[in-house]
Amino acid sequence: MNDNITIKQPRNIDPDFEKEIFDNKSQLNDTSPVLIPFRDWQESKNAQKVFRIKTNLLRFRKENGRISSNIMTHEKTIGPLDEKSKNSQAVIAEFLKGLDPGPNKTLGNQIMKNGQLEPGVITADGFVINGNRRKMVLGELYEKTKNAEFEFMNVVILPGNLDGGGGGGLPTQEEINELEARYQKQKTGKAEYTNFNLALSYRNNELSGYTLEKQMRDDPDHSDKSEKEFKKAKRELEEKFLKPLECVDQFLEINGTPGVYNIIDSKWDAFEQYYLQIGKPLDTPSGLNRLNITEDIVPDIKEAVFKIIKADPVKGSNTREQIRKLPKLIKNSASRKKLLEINDNVDFDIEESEKSNEDGVTYELKVQNQIWVAKHQKNISDHVNSAKRLADFQETSKKPLESLQVIRDNIKTWEDDNAKNINTLDLPKIKKITSEIYAAAKSIESELQKKMNENQPG
Repeated sequence: MNDNITIKQPRNIDPDFEKEIFDNKSQLNDTSPVLIPFRDWQESKNAQKVFRIKTNLLRFRKENGRISSNIMTHEKTIGPLDEKSKNSQAVIAEFLKGLDPGPNKTLGNQIMKNGQLEPGVITADGFVINGNRRKMVLGELYEKTKNAEFEFMNVVILPGNLDGGGGGGLPTQEEINELEARYQKQKTGKAEYTNFNLALSYRNNELSGYTLEKQMRDDPDHSDKSEKEFKKAKRELEEKFLKPLECVDQFLEINGTPGVYNIIDSKWDAFEQYYLQIGKPLDTPSGLNRLNITEDIVPDIKEAVFKIIKADPVKGSNTREQIRKLPKLIKNSASRKKLLEINDNVDFDIEESEKSNEDGVTYELKVQNQIWVAKHQKNISDHVNSAKRLADFQETSKKPLESLQVIRDNIKTWEDDNAKNINTLDLPKIKKITSEIYAAAKSIESELQKKMNENQPG
């Protein structure tokens, strides 16, 4: 079945869960009905009653934008999550607990001091759309204090079967995605999405039929823009979120881990820079010309740069900053050659024997990635630094004084970094090279002395 058809059909509601919610809800008569950003309810002033429901009857949804990368990785590497099962609910709860704990603590303090200031929103069968952290915090407060006030959550309940569809029919998955996105855009002290999870949410919403344009029209930051301003903002948003996400997918595919998003972690900023500085130019003839390369080596360039990103952090520099400097190294033929040597020296995967412990238990992919980084980070860092020195040298090669200073600094850097770690088997070769350097230095010194003598006043 076409996914776009599915998400426009009414969302399936579990009849047993719905009856449990219906039978156990109690209306808060001392609380005024509230407007929520569902359908046209706000515009039409269609205020909704607020009910109290025990938190243990409520369930987390896996379609939660804040934990998109965790959910997608789990389902790719371990298996599907069934929201109706207790085990899957426990997994989702752990993902939510793993978010920044600061908002959890703040929310807990607010609830203890002022109570629940706003209701959550749930489906008729008890799945939380807005208020996941609140449900989690209330549950923790109740376990800690046994105070009955924390046993319940105030909620608005979306239309269901038992109330006849609430006059507007059962909600579709597209409408639920819209509602979640609208709450996120309000940004009233809720835990914000990371840019990576926001990118995943934008794309997941698009796949569900909630187009990027419609998401932006719902965003107060964009809703009043002129058509020209809106198109510009849409292009900027695509380049900040959706295009880098395409690069992430390319990386994961080449890495042999498609869909395993949790290994990206802090690398999102690097992929943003990669798209702007390298990925985008690689897709156009003018971009290839600026980088001084031909189309046939594009796959090799991508592979080398993806390995640099994977080795994050590259020694001595923030990876985002490294990516910003790479176009200069790619454009220079000598430094580009040095970068491409990474592909000859480093595989994307580790050996099979390195993927499990002594008892034969296979490590998680995230741990395997950490093993890869520990194994190859220095090698990749050395290649990047060597490429940079080559580019710097060629840049100053027409300036004799600067060239000599670069050579001197490189020798000092080599001495500081490597003198104590020389392999005794390499001593004859190293001695030969240093002798050649010494002879060249003496020859240069002799030539300079001649010039100085010639310039002496007669």
